[in-house]
Amino acid sequence: MVKSYKYKIDSISEETIQQHIKRLNLNYAQGMVINECLRIGKFNSKTSRRYSNDWLLTCLLMQIRSPAMYKFMLKNEIFPLPCVQTIKRHLSLVKLDFGFDPAFFEMFKKKINLKTEQQKYGVLSFNEMSVRKSLKTDPKTLRYQVVVDFGNDDIASTKNEALADHALVFGFSSLCENYFQPIGCFAAKGATNGVTLAKLIVQAILLLEHVGAKLLK
Repeated sequence: MVKSYKYKIDSISEETIQQHIKRLNLNYAQGMVINECLRIGKFNSKTSRRYSNDWLLTCLLMQIRSPAMYKFMLKNEIFPLPCVQTIKRHLSLVKLDFGFDPAFFEMFKKKINLKTEQQKYGVLSFNEMSVRKSLKTDPKTLRYQVVVDFGNDDIASTKNEALADHALVFGFSSLCENYFQPIGCFAAKGATNGVTLAKLIVQAILLLEHVGAKLLK
């Protein structure tokens, strides 16, 4: 009986799966889980599994949100999840630098273009908080981390090599939808001075308006 059902699963085409998902009126997340379970069921070995990009991204977010929950679901085989080492390997490929990332704004522009004119409205917000001093080194770049860093922008305080004890974060808060999108993070020693803060605010406004976001003035 098991072999019979396995043969039926193997013979189901991708088009048939999508038709059943549409017929059952499932949302995107539910359809993705079912689709991934059926896809993974066709592999005989766990080491030969190939996950879709959307499912890998979902697994990354689950691991970040709750590592304990992710290990529980992986151990009990609730979902076809990649191992923790695979997740960590993908996370290590993510480039994390201070400043405004041009690559991020290119992706954010694609998201904004999908919104209606009303959904594009939001406000620029920023917050600064005290953090613990801790000197670390990046084994890939052999550079010090957690020092004063305002990105690659032409700001005088960028050249300061003192240990950072404050973190400054900029974000875009939507007025029509329930989401807050961080757009830049900076490391400072003490509270950021007014001149530097003014430069960063102007730069953030220009970058957001360039990608199509509409800020209330």
